[in-house]
Amino acid sequence: MIFANFFLAASVLLVGFAAQATALTLPEHAARGDYGPVHDIAAARSSVDSRANNCANLQGCSNCVANAACGFSKTAFTCLTRSGAANANQVTSNIGCPQMNQMQAVFPAVNAQSKAGIITAPVLAEFNRISNHIFKGETTSKTSGRHTSDAWLAANPGSKRNAQNTAIHISSFPNGKTGKTVWESANYSELDIKNVCTVVIALGNKAGKKEGAFVVQTPFGKPACIHHFEKGTGSCFPLGTASPTAALGAPCDVAGEDNDD
Repeated sequence: MIFANFFLAASVLLVGFAAQATALTLPEHAARGDYGPVHDIAAARSSVDSRANNCANLQGCSNCVANAACGFSKTAFTCLTRSGAANANQVTSNIGCPQMNQMQAVFPAVNAQSKAGIITAPVLAEFNRISNHIFKGETTSKTSGRHTSDAWLAANPGSKRNAQNTAIHISSFPNGKTGKTVWESANYSELDIKNVCTVVIALGNKAGKKEGAFVVQTPFGKPACIHHFEKGTGSCFPLGTASPTAALGAPCDVAGEDNDD
């Protein structure tokens, strides 16, 4: 009898300890019986899907990127579902919107044929003609063209920057009297450079100039002075490393011109 009573008491104690342990390991609302993880996950997913589906209805870059589920296309100039931070073809913060706004002003919509921002055929043809010079350079000279830091250093290893503007990520390397100005490859994609150059080509065409420099927006919310010329190989490059003081879209001239041999 004594042994039976002892066994009963021990069993009661063990059950009590187990109940305490369960209460300690579950959230308070779970202990009350109102824990519903499946419902919470479904609600969260529904909220994200709703925001993403709304992207196509948002107009303009700033309105688009204000929605965390959306990104503004640098090629289609429409608001799309955000593809992730690694996607270089979308603007995902308001910092990049001034460049999109300038492009949409320089390349206005053409009835139902194209949206504002779409590069016109003549401008695109000129950029395509000079793009090899910009990105790869001429085989006849290791200092010709090559207006990205990667392209310049590949042909001129050991070359050291002698000026750098970290706000717009443009640098200069020693090269004759004027230096070689480049876009920093870590910060600019080829698409970014294409967008910058097509704007300056269009501004030059509007002004009736086959060569000239204009104030153009960069992807970093700040403008740069960009030069374009048609003669020979043609080229497009940053005119020096200093930030321009002229108005957006206006002609500019800053110290350190690269004559682009």
